[in-house]
Amino acid sequence: MKLYFRTQHTRFILGILFLSALALFLIPATNQTSASSNHLAMSQTDEYCAPFENGGFENGIMPWITSGQFEITAGRTGQGLAIITPYARQKIDAEPNKDFTISLYAKTEGEFGSNWTGIGVDYLDGVTELADTVTQITEPIGDYTLIEISGTTPANTSAIRLWLYSGNGVTLFVDDIEIEWIDCSTTPPPPIPTQTPEPTAVPTATPVPPTPVPTPTPERPENLESIMIFDDAVSSDWYLGSWGVVSLNPLAKEPIFEGENSLEVSLANGSGTAFFEAKSPIPAPSLYSVNFMVSGVDAPTQTFEVQLMNKSFQPLSRSTVTVTAGEWSEINVTYSSLPADQTIQYIAITNSVSSAPFYLDNVFIGQNMDAIEGPELLDTQIFLPAIIR
Repeated sequence: MKLYFRTQHTRFILGILFLSALALFLIPATNQTSASSNHLAMSQTDEYCAPFENGGFENGIMPWITSGQFEITAGRTGQGLAIITPYARQKIDAEPNKDFTISLYAKTEGEFGSNWTGIGVDYLDGVTELADTVTQITEPIGDYTLIEISGTTPANTSAIRLWLYSGNGVTLFVDDIEIEWIDCSTTPPPPIPTQTPEPTAVPTATPVPPTPVPTPTPERPENLESIMIFDDAVSSDWYLGSWGVVSLNPLAKEPIFEGENSLEVSLANGSGTAFFEAKSPIPAPSLYSVNFMVSGVDAPTQTFEVQLMNKSFQPLSRSTVTVTAGEWSEINVTYSSLPADQTIQYIAITNSVSSAPFYLDNVFIGQNMDAIEGPELLDTQIFLPAIIR
């Protein structure tokens, strides 16, 4: 009897010790799994607010958008940007109800009069401007001085646009532009991994040389509408800008194809690009053609590249045309297979061979209205500081 109870008692104690050890083993594992799940949930719900790109201008002007005359010059540290007239700007992604502080260093040259010079931030919901924050520079700044702009993005904000504006007679120098977001990550969320399917064995076939097929001209849509971009002036639905060391004069009086003005594109050195930015992105499948008149000077021929780009400056199409200098040439570039899931933000015209100036007139696109899904293009205000609108 004593042996029996001792055996039962021993088994009972061993059972308790085994269960206790098992519990100690499982508890840390459970906590670790829970912590990992919490971390995963937090990383999936982080909000993303973008930083400014190339805020020190060490890589030239891209991706800043400029209009008028500017120079990449010696800055506070390394290179900087001199805005002669009228502006430079950059748009970045943002989230609603987020505090931020933009810091930059600026100085000026020239005499201040009635012309407006300053810095501002537009809060955007798509193409709609919700509000803005504006800082005017009213007195000369002799040396690089720190300027800070703080604000809070309104509800429905999807992006902010920083602009730097210099009035005639004043050159605005800027460098080391940064933004600090409060409670908003500047690290883009990681892409969702996609599973690569297992390769399937394919029997080897004897290659047959393809028969060349001429590229057909796209069939003209029945509901085709001409959307004017430049005719004596830039349309209110578009912005005009440039990349490279380029000066734009939309009031050129000679040569003119027709009307009162043409657009003169002068290149300080080498090649350069003039671009038109749509205020409302254009569905790529709806674009049938880009059309313009162009005239070059000082060279027997000039070669141009016409590019379509999305809002991330990704080229969707490139076309090359060569024209005779000293006379107006009509350019019509048609499209038939643009990506269905893309939109067009920029139409860029680059003189990639000669440094001679060129002139544009009667710039318009042909748009297939039957290929537009959703609401029609919106008409928004032209971008300028509120004080001089």
